[in-house]
Amino acid sequence: MEKQYKCIIKNEKFEVEYFEHSAPANCVLTEPNPTKSKIYKYEMSNGIETRLWTIGGKNMGFAIYFEDNILEEFEGYNMKTIAEYLNDVSDFSKKELQQLLIELDDEEKTKIEIELKGLLSKLEE
Repeated sequence: MEKQYKCIIKNEKFEVEYFEHSAPANCVLTEPNPTKSKIYKYEMSNGIETRLWTIGGKNMGFAIYFEDNILEEFEGYNMKTIAEYLNDVSDFSKKELQQLLIELDDEEKTKIEIELKGLLSKLEE
């Protein structure tokens, strides 16, 4: 039996499929070779980009981007989890994603403001 590889295919939804020699025509992401350093990318029509990477078998992860902004980032990866994320974000419109970016940016600003206030109060003590 030959070695099997995993990939994510797109039919009605994103799913994980195994293959032996060459990936199916509807493959959008293949599982990286853990011994090599490489970034695999897949961009959806709504602007969502998925990046899956491995760096010499030591650092592996995946991230979901929109307009060069990270929406989600994970250490390690599981092809089934990535397929589920792609299914979750595939129905978002660009307008909805832009609103999500604004909300994430506001949350980040609030976190930074709280941290700064805490640091300033410690300096005043």
